[in-house]
Amino acid sequence: MLRQLVSHRVLRRNYSSLMSSSEALVETLKAHNVRNIFGIVGSAFMNPLHSFPTAGIKFISVQHEQNAVHMADGYARSTGNWGVCIAQNGPGITNMVTGVATAYYANSPVVFITPQASNKTMGLGMFQEIDQMPLFSKITKYQVQVNDQSRIAEELSNCFHYSRLYNGPAQLNIPREFLYGDAMTYAINGPKNISIKTPGNPSLVNQSVQILSKAKNPMILVGGGINTPLSRNSVIKFAEKLGAGVATTYLHNDSFPCDHPLYCGSLGYMGSQVAMNMMSSADVVFAVGTRLSKFGLLPQYGFNYWPEKAKIIQVDINADAVGKTRDVDIGIIGDGGIVCEQMTDMDDFKNLNNNSLNESNLERISKLKNEWNEKLTKWTDNSVEHDGRIPPRKALRTLTESLPDNSIISTDIGNICSLANNYLNFKYPKSFLGAMTFGSCGSALPTAIGAKIANPEKPCVAIVGDGAWGMSFFELMTAKREKIPVIAAVFSNKQWGAEKKNQVIWFGNRYVGTNLKNPDFANVAKSMGCEGFLCKTEDDIKKAVDNALENHKSGKSTVIDIEVSRELTDPFRRDAMQLPKRYLDEYYEDNVKSESLSGQPDDMYR
Repeated sequence: MLRQLVSHRVLRRNYSSLMSSSEALVETLKAHNVRNIFGIVGSAFMNPLHSFPTAGIKFISVQHEQNAVHMADGYARSTGNWGVCIAQNGPGITNMVTGVATAYYANSPVVFITPQASNKTMGLGMFQEIDQMPLFSKITKYQVQVNDQSRIAEELSNCFHYSRLYNGPAQLNIPREFLYGDAMTYAINGPKNISIKTPGNPSLVNQSVQILSKAKNPMILVGGGINTPLSRNSVIKFAEKLGAGVATTYLHNDSFPCDHPLYCGSLGYMGSQVAMNMMSSADVVFAVGTRLSKFGLLPQYGFNYWPEKAKIIQVDINADAVGKTRDVDIGIIGDGGIVCEQMTDMDDFKNLNNNSLNESNLERISKLKNEWNEKLTKWTDNSVEHDGRIPPRKALRTLTESLPDNSIISTDIGNICSLANNYLNFKYPKSFLGAMTFGSCGSALPTAIGAKIANPEKPCVAIVGDGAWGMSFFELMTAKREKIPVIAAVFSNKQWGAEKKNQVIWFGNRYVGTNLKNPDFANVAKSMGCEGFLCKTEDDIKKAVDNALENHKSGKSTVIDIEVSRELTDPFRRDAMQLPKRYLDEYYEDNVKSESLSGQPDDMYR
C-alpha cells in the first residue's frame, strides 16, 4: 500500500529503472502529467489500465470510442495540453477515426494509443484483427508502431513531443502482447525541453513592416494559431500601433477579445458583416495564425468580401500552411505572437504614427458595429413564432446572453449551430470549440465534456441540433457516472436543417431523409439521472440556464430542450450545390426549374 501511495503522489521524470513494459507505458504517461484518459475498457490494455489509479490517472469510461477522441480533443483545445485516449484493438480503433480526423483539422494535440492484434496472429484473420496504421496515415501529425517492446516508453514520449510540435494527433500503435512483456530497464522521460516558439525570418519581417507602414487600409486576420493570452496580447499591441481593424477566421471567434474597439467580428458562414465590410476595402491583409481556409472565406450574404487586389502577408508556424490556399506576397514561417512582437520592436514600426488611421478605423468600426447590431436585432426580433415554437435566432440570442462571460462553448455542425456564429462573442481565449472544417456531426457534447474535465471552474456548454444530438446524447450517461456537469442546449426543429435547406433550393421542396420525430429530450435526460428542461419561450430559456448553472455547481448535467421553429438560414454549401438535371423519362419530372423563393420548407408548420 505504501508503494502505491508513493507512486501516486510523486511525479518522477528523466530516470531509468527495471520495470515491465506495461509499467513503462504508465510511467511515461505520468511523466507527461497525464491525469485523465478517455476510452472504453478492452482486454488489449487491461494490464496498464489497472495501474492507472495507482499512477493518479483517471480512466474516463465513455459510451463510444469516437466520443473518447472528441473528449480528448475538447480537453486539449481548451487547455493547450495533451488529451489522451485509448481503445480496444479492431472495432474500438476503427470507431476512433472520425474523432481523430476532427482533432487533426482542429490542430489539436491529441495522443491516442491503439493496441494492435498480436504479432503472432496478424494476417491470419483472427478476432478483432485489422491493420490499424493505414487508417490514420492521412489524419495524424505523427504515428509509430512499436516493433520492439523495449521502445514503448521512448515512442510514447515521441508521440507527446510531436503532437505538440506539429499541433495535431499522434498515434502509438502497440501489438497487444507487448503490454504483457517481461521486465527490463526503461528510461522514463518527461516532456522534451524544446521551444516551439519560433521567430520569423528577420528580412521578411522587415519587408512586412515596410508594406504595412505604407498601407492606407490594413486589416488583420487572426486564426486559431493566436489563442493564448501571450500571443493575443502581442497581436493586440500590434493592432493598436498599426491602427488596423481585426477580424477572426471562421469558428475562431475567441482568438481576439470581443470587447476590444478594433475587433470587427468573425468571417465565414453567418459571420459578421462588420468584418466583411472592413475586409472588402483592405489594401493589405496581415493574416496571422491562419491557413486561410477557402471554405472559411467563401462569400456570405451574397457578398464576395475578399479583397483580391490587396497585398497578403501570411504568418503561420506550419510551413505547409503558408501560401497553400492563396497566393501571398510575403509568407513568414513562425509563431504568430512572436512575429508580431518582432514587428512591434522594429524602429520603423516604433516610429509609425498612425493616429489618424487609428481614429478613422475606430470611428468606422463603431459605426459598422451599430449598423450590424441594428440589422441583427431586426432579423432576430422580426422572426415570427409558429405553432408556439420560438424562432432559432431569438433562442440563440437569449441563450448566449444568459451565459457567463467565462463559459466555454462547443458547437456542432448544422443549420442552427452555424447560425450561432452571429451571436457568439468571447472575451477569453480557448473558449470556443467549434466543429471546425471537418464538420463532425455529434461532436459538441463529448467535446464539452472533455473541456469540462480540464476546466472544472467554468461552465461548459454544447449547442446542438436535434439531428446531431441523436448521435452522441448517450454520453450523458458518462457525464452522470463521472459527475461531469455540462450543459447541452438542444435546438429541436425535427429536421436535418442544413440538408433540408438544400432540398428547398435545389430539389423543389422534396424531402427525403430530412424530417425527424423526436422524443422529449428533457425527459430522456432525466431518465439518465441528469436534469432536463423543455423550453418554448425566451423566459423558459433564461430560467433553464439559471437552473443549469446552479446544477453545474452541484455536479449535475443539464439538457435544455428548446422547441424552435423550422425557419432555415442560408445554405451551408452554396458553392458545392447546383440544380440537378434528369434525363431518364421516369425521373424527368424531378427536374427543378428555378430556386425556391420562399427559402423555407413547405411543411415547416406541420
